[in-house]
Amino acid sequence: MATEFPSAINGHYEQALLLAVQAFKEKDTGVSSLLRVLQAKRQRKAVLYGPSGFSNVHFSSDGKTIFSQIKNYTSNIVMLWDIATRQPIGKPLIWYSPPGVSGFAFSPENNIFAAGTYDNTVILWNIDTQQPLSKPLIGHSSNISSIAFSPDGKLLASESNDDTVVILWDIETQQPLIKLSGHFNRISSMNFSPDGKTLALGGSNVILWNLDTKMSSGKLLSKNYPLPISSLSFSHDSKTIAIGGYDSVELLDIYTKKKFEVPFGKGPAIFSSDDNILALESKNHTIILWDTENKKILGKPLSGHFWYINSIAFSPDGKTIASGSIDKTIRLWNVEIKESLNKSLVGHSWYVSSVVFSPDGKILASGSFDKVILWNFDTKKPIGKPLIGHSSSIESLAFSPDGKTIVSATSDTDTITVILWDVKTGKLLDKSLVDNPDSYLSLVFSPDAKTIAFGDSDNTIRLWNIETKKYTGEPLVNHSDNVRSVAFSPDGKILVSGSDDNTVILWDVDTRKPIGKPLIGHSSGIHSVAFSPDGKTLASSGNYDGVILWDINTRKMLGKLLINDFRDTNLGSIDKIIFSPNSKFLVSVSNEILGLWNVETRKPIGEALLTNSNTSGYDDDYNDIIFPTLGVDFSPDGKNLASGSWDKTIKLWDVDPESWVKQACAIVNRNFSHEEWKKYMGNRPHEKTCPNLPKDTLGAMELAQQARELLHEGKTEEAKKKFALAREWDKNVVFGDEEL
Repeated sequence: MATEFPSAINGHYEQALLLAVQAFKEKDTGVSSLLRVLQAKRQRKAVLYGPSGFSNVHFSSDGKTIFSQIKNYTSNIVMLWDIATRQPIGKPLIWYSPPGVSGFAFSPENNIFAAGTYDNTVILWNIDTQQPLSKPLIGHSSNISSIAFSPDGKLLASESNDDTVVILWDIETQQPLIKLSGHFNRISSMNFSPDGKTLALGGSNVILWNLDTKMSSGKLLSKNYPLPISSLSFSHDSKTIAIGGYDSVELLDIYTKKKFEVPFGKGPAIFSSDDNILALESKNHTIILWDTENKKILGKPLSGHFWYINSIAFSPDGKTIASGSIDKTIRLWNVEIKESLNKSLVGHSWYVSSVVFSPDGKILASGSFDKVILWNFDTKKPIGKPLIGHSSSIESLAFSPDGKTIVSATSDTDTITVILWDVKTGKLLDKSLVDNPDSYLSLVFSPDAKTIAFGDSDNTIRLWNIETKKYTGEPLVNHSDNVRSVAFSPDGKILVSGSDDNTVILWDVDTRKPIGKPLIGHSSGIHSVAFSPDGKTLASSGNYDGVILWDINTRKMLGKLLINDFRDTNLGSIDKIIFSPNSKFLVSVSNEILGLWNVETRKPIGEALLTNSNTSGYDDDYNDIIFPTLGVDFSPDGKNLASGSWDKTIKLWDVDPESWVKQACAIVNRNFSHEEWKKYMGNRPHEKTCPNLPKDTLGAMELAQQARELLHEGKTEEAKKKFALAREWDKNVVFGDEEL
């Protein structure tokens, strides 16, 4: 199946997602493929499928709903979509107008839909009741070409083709207030400024009406001349208007009348809520984001549509873009380019040096130079006040097995400070100073949190008993260079150490003697060692030479050295490694990069994860310094990974493959069509790759289209059969058969 994967970058993203999910279900090397496809298009959020091309899309004021308009032969459809579920809300608003609908608009409060018809009238529909508000508004002598609501929803402007007169209607009384005349060309686009003071009309030129004085600016010639303007969009400060044409977009300053052409763009075009970004269609039916202040394109074009884009809308918070196309889809995009697998916790004022989960996974503790913070993992909020008591950077944290106590350790010039905290009250329980004249390089708590093992620069290992506040026995001596890393086995009976002498040594904690000979395989000093939770495997990482997996029983290497082949990354020295709770995955930490590995196959999973919130790898406080990741820990259920970095944040990573499946299905929002299934799966019976989604959305859309054509030709019985099968495959895209 892996050989059938289409490129996720060349326009086959939906198919690649579905194939990755199917491969994961069938255990066909699916985990890595699934993550790679999800990472390929970080800005893709979801696809909504309709029965025909979308003419208009619009966000509700709370950003939770999308209002969309569809034209289909003589029927006109308004669909409401729940953005969270990606599904339609209730039944669509459908009405039949033999003359057809030419112009349309949603009211600011999204409770009224206005439609201009080819029989020279305007119809106002109540979206909630799905009934007309009143009789059609009569006043034009020709079919309506464009309509628009004022920002307060009290006025509606409409214009017809032949008489070139704009009528302002009072929505409350449904009566005309004034006629604006004097236009000499057909108006193709119309819009009010956000402050309600200006009405912009676009045809082969632009005319601005001052609604206070009822005076016009006269004709402002557009570059689009003599082609009609396709869209007019005001900035939210009402100072600039974006003029969208069929081959260009111009920004017009309302007061100075100066114009600036946006390269590579065409209509439609719309401003973000803060006016910092202009979203507009570009070549090949893509969307580009234009930085209005710096006058440059942000990131790469948003690709996915394969036909003309009719409408673009920003969500109220400016984080999501919805685009409606003739290709029968609404596509949702993340405006910010960022890793979709992580969330950040911000609260430290210094770098985060250590993170650890409580045994029940409900609390995440993070340590920094300034404090320890306990986080509620469900709410992602701090619990109580920070724990303050250390005078230097916290090097390690550990919870007691019952989760009631947390132990933190730091090092000063010549001492190590160990503090015990009450998790519930946040109070300091005990503060012990460990006499350690030499500089230690690593420390680790035993599984029962009663012992600390120190790896020292004097080539030794010391064990400190937290309860007695004393060293246990003499130092462990067998290395010939610095001890960079130490780790306990899950049962606490074995201690492993990695040294700059290129060796790994296993120690019997009770006898304090080495178990067998040192493990030799690295060509450079050892930076990190870790036991798998099942106690069967040991991992060690060298300075620039990769990771070795060892069989604990045989003390032999498992396969070859794990060498980084994450694309476009350079891991360098791997400073920390950690196993997932189920022992199936390994995480390697190198500078600001996390690498995920499959322990069984010893292959990377997906692309490397960047932990640094500054994508350049630099920070204002530390110029030219790449910020390394200092602490990392899996949640007890293995579904999340926490990492602490010098960028002062904690990243929470979704590393649950089952969650990746849900993300992939939520993005593609459909299953394989029968045609796609046959192409990739051969003659196997068609099945649902995403069980909670309709059987065949694309097939249902095609069948419904065929049925409407048959119905239009008077072939009712044939149309009935097509509609019935389409409803079976996906009832959400079947409209127009209500009379059958």
